[in-house]
Amino acid sequence: MKTMLFTGAVLFAIGAHAATPEEILTKSGCTACHSVDKKLIGPAYKVVSEKYKGKDASADLMAKVRKGGSGVYGPIPMPPNPPDKISDADLKAVIGAVNKGRIMAYVPKPWDPAALSNMVAAAYQRRMLARKLDTERALLRGLMESTGDLISFKDLEGRFVRLNASKARKLGCKTEECLGRRERDFVPPERARMIEEAERRAIAARVPDEVIEERAAPDGTTQWFLINHIPILDEAGTVTNLATIERDITERKLMEMR
Repeated sequence: MKTMLFTGAVLFAIGAHAATPEEILTKSGCTACHSVDKKLIGPAYKVVSEKYKGKDASADLMAKVRKGGSGVYGPIPMPPNPPDKISDADLKAVIGAVNKGRIMAYVPKPWDPAALSNMVAAAYQRRMLARKLDTERALLRGLMESTGDLISFKDLEGRFVRLNASKARKLGCKTEECLGRRERDFVPPERARMIEEAERRAIAARVPDEVIEERAAPDGTTQWFLINHIPILDEAGTVTNLATIERDITERKLMEMR
C-alpha cells in the first residue's frame, strides 16, 4: 500500500517497501486516541505539529511517547509506549513528520483523484497563507525593534499584549515581564490616570488620540513625547485592541522654544 503524507504544500509518495506514518500509527494503536485534525482522547497531530513547529524536538517527543504522562494537553494521561509496541525506527519516522510542523493529512491508497486534487489545493493555500503570516510577523517585529519610538499594543482592559524592547526598557523591565500587565503597574498613579483617560477617548471615538506629554527624565531634565493612541478596528468597525506610539520630540520642542 502507498500513502501520501502532506507536509506543507509538498506531498511525499512513500513506497510499499517501508511502512508509512499512517500505517505505523494504526498498527501501534495511536489512532485510537489521536487523529490528524480533531481532538479525540489526546491532541490532534496538527496541534502537536504547531506546538513544535520550527523546533528540533525529536528527543523530547521520543521521551514523552516512551514515558507517557499528562498535563501538556490536558489531564487525561497518555500511557507509556514501550519499544515492543512501537519500535524506535517507527517512532522516529512518525516524530520526524510531526516535528516538521507541516502535517496536513494522510491520504491512503486507492486515491480518489478529485479528493486528492482538492486536498493538495487546500494544503497549498494553507502553506501560502502561513508564509504570508510569517512574513507579516517578521516585518512587524523588524519595524517595532528598529525604531526609536516606544510601541505597544493593549487589549481593551489595558493589558499589554505586545510591546517593543524600547517600551519595556522605559518601563524598567523585560518585554515578557510586561505582557498581561497594565501600565499602572509601572508608572505613578497620576500618570496612569492620564494614560487611561487618553486610551478611553481613543476607544470611544474609534479614532486616534494625540497628546503631547511633558516628563521629567532621570537626570532631572525635561522631556516631551508625542503620543498617539490608535484604536484597532475589526471588519465590523469594533475596537479590538489599542496601539500606542510614543515619540521623543524633546529636541524639536527645545528648538521651538529658542
